[in-house]
Order: sequence, then C-alpha cells, then structure tokens
Amino acid sequence: MFFSKKKKPKLDAKVRFQHKQFTGKLQSARTYKRTANAVPESKLQKRLTKVGLGSKWTQIGVGFIILTVLYIVYFPNALTLQNIKISGLSESQARDLELEIRNQIAESNIFTAQRNMLFFRPNLVNAAALKVSSVNTIGRVKKNFKRSTLEVFAESKYEKYLVATHDKVFDVYNDGSVKTESGVKRTEWQGVENPNMLKVQFDLPVNLSSNQQVFETSLRDFMNKLNDQLVSLDNLKIAFYGFKEELEEVVEVEQQDGGVEDSDQSGEERIPQEGVAEDNETAVPKTEAAVSTTADPKQEEKPAELKLPFNSSEVHVFFYKGTDRRRTFRVIFDATRDVSKPVEDFKLLLSQTAPERFEQLYYIDMRIENKAYLCLLNAPCRR
Repeated sequence: MFFSKKKKPKLDAKVRFQHKQFTGKLQSARTYKRTANAVPESKLQKRLTKVGLGSKWTQIGVGFIILTVLYIVYFPNALTLQNIKISGLSESQARDLELEIRNQIAESNIFTAQRNMLFFRPNLVNAAALKVSSVNTIGRVKKNFKRSTLEVFAESKYEKYLVATHDKVFDVYNDGSVKTESGVKRTEWQGVENPNMLKVQFDLPVNLSSNQQVFETSLRDFMNKLNDQLVSLDNLKIAFYGFKEELEEVVEVEQQDGGVEDSDQSGEERIPQEGVAEDNETAVPKTEAAVSTTADPKQEEKPAELKLPFNSSEVHVFFYKGTDRRRTFRVIFDATRDVSKPVEDFKLLLSQTAPERFEQLYYIDMRIENKAYLCLLNAPCRR
C-alpha cells in the first residue's frame, strides 16, 4: 500500500544489552541522585526561609525595594519638603509661623518622616500656630508636590477690645487674649472712639498680662452678637460694655391696668406688641467686691481680683444720651439667654419712650423675660 510502513525488526535482547547507547542510559539511571536544597544553618537564614526569602536572589530583590523606600522617605528627593508658603499674614507673622513649623518638624519623631510631604501631618501647623500669639486660626494646609511646597492659609488676630481696668488700658485680640498694654491713658479712655473696637470696663480689680485670656468663650460670643444688633440703632451710640458679678434678687410685680406708670421714682412700660411689662422697684445692681478677712485687725483688707478668663451672667451696655459724651444710661442684658428677643424688646421700648423721659433714663433692665424695668435719675432705685 501507498501508506504502509515497514516495521523495523526488533533487536534481540542479547544484542540490545550489548548496544553502547543502551548501556550508557542504564548506567546513568543506576547512578542518579536527587538534588536536595541546602539546609539553613544560622537562625537568620532559617527565619528568612520560613517567610520565603531563602533564595539569595530573592533577598537581594527585597533588599533593593527596602533601600528604595528608605531613600524616598528619609533622604532628600522630589518628595522632600523644601518651601513653606504662608498666606493671610503679615511678613513678620508669616516669618514667625514658618519658624515654628520648621521647629515642629525638627522636633518630630524620626520614624514619622515629617520632612517628607507624603507623610507630613497638617496638625503640626496648628500646633505651631498656637505658639505665635498673633495668629488666629489656620484655614487650610495644602501640599504642592510639584513645587515641593507646603501652602498654609492662615488668619491673623486683630485688635477688637479696648479693655480698661482701674488704672490701665489694654488692647485685646478678637479671640479674647491680651495683646499688650494700650497707648491710651486710663484718664483718656472714656473719650476714645474707635468704631472697630469694643470698649470694655472692669470695675473690680483685675490683673492682665500678654496672651492671657480675658473672657470666657460664651461671654465673648454673646457680646459680639449683642454688638452686631445694637450698632444698627439710629441716634444711639454705644459708649462701652460692663459687667456685674452679683445682683440683688429681682421681685416681680404685675401691673393690674396694663398701662404706663409715670412717676418721679421709676418708670415701667408695657409694650402691647411685645408684651413688655413692668417690674417691682429694685435697687441698682451694684458690684460687690470681695475682700479678704483675717483675724488680725491691723492687717489691711485687700480686694479680691477677678478670676480669668472672666464670665458673667449678664452684660451691661452703656449708651450715650445724644451728642453729650458725659451723659450715659445703661441697659442690662441676660447673657445666658438668646440675644435677639431682648434686643427687639429694647428697640420697641425706645420707640415708645418720650424724649423728656429718655433724658431721665438711668438704666433699663432687660433681664426679665418679656418685661422691661426702667429706672430714672431721680428714682430711689438709682441708689
């Protein structure tokens, strides 16, 4: 057949065993030995073998990767922080903040790699800002990898309060911390007018020093909200703010007729739209300065100092009467309540107060909810 194949005749077994090629293979099979991996001798080699790093080439590859990571993290390269750009501050403030940021980086743990922008923690900037007294807040921290620059957006503090004690005047930042002693003399403080600053007066002894917090946060926030609503009053200008620590208890007495009582002693008005009613005659709120007592009668009594940061349950706002800066009256607000409703009541009360009665105002007490108490100059409550 065309596709038929002729079979080779089989070799005789005796002849095959005598063939040189066959005998060579047979000899190779007889002498074959398996290759065994070298048994690790040292403890380190045993541990590397357990984690799959027994081969030298594997160890070299992993070592190369580790060295590359260490170089990227700890050695100067494209990810190393080089520049710090600060916006929102003056040149001197930015310089001080940058210095503090670099100090924070230098003092950080080496294992945190804060010099590397990839691992840099923005909270270091906030910690540095706390050491610069003129920096208010840190708005945003941005990492610019392309320029190896840390971009910091900050807000500066500004002078907002002109605080007068019994003998000195201080400039106080908007966060309530003391900047420094003001250039204004205490005798001239009363006549100073600065629309960008709130004048505050303390009656009790108080010692202020740089960077010291003057007001509690809640009291400061209340004054700011109160001032924002009072500055819009027409023909009425704020003279300064004050506080009282302890007040005599107010006893409430309702009028029967719901009208207006006009007397030589005191004035109380009810405002129909707002329901502002009267209060009983009460003494003028007075500051009670605590004094230290001792068993020795010869020792002089020393007035106690106010505890700082200062807090008060009420705020007294002193207003000028017209253009005469020597004549004022005060309005007492409860600092523990929302400010909006008492201010609206106060505005409504002023709109219904006759000019001659306004000239006789000594103080207006707005602490009682839905009521207002007027004390006139010739009234016993003035005492």
